[in-house]
Amino acid sequence: ADEASAAEAAVRRAEEAEEERAEELRCTQREELRLEAEEAEGRCWFLTELANEVALQADVRLLERYEAEADSELRRALHAAEMRCSLLEAVAHLASAGAAPADR
Repeated sequence: ADEASAAEAAVRRAEEAEEERAEELRCTQREELRLEAEEAEGRCWFLTELANEVALQADVRLLERYEAEADSELRRALHAAEMRCSLLEAVAHLASAGAAPADR
């Protein structure tokens, strides 16, 4: 009976030791998963910041292109207005030159 009790006690201790090792393994695995999750979150934030910077640079380039197009359009409009003014000045000069002899 004593041998059976001793064997049962040894089996219980072995089972308890196995359960402790299993719990330690689970804790270690949870800690490793937590660390991996933190690293993944850090990479995610880095990539998000990188994507935001790339998008910002693309927006800046697009705005610069729009600005250049607007400047070019304004220059064309200014040139056209200057040409119209020159034409109107020439017409006015011709009209005044033509009207002057008739007044005499």
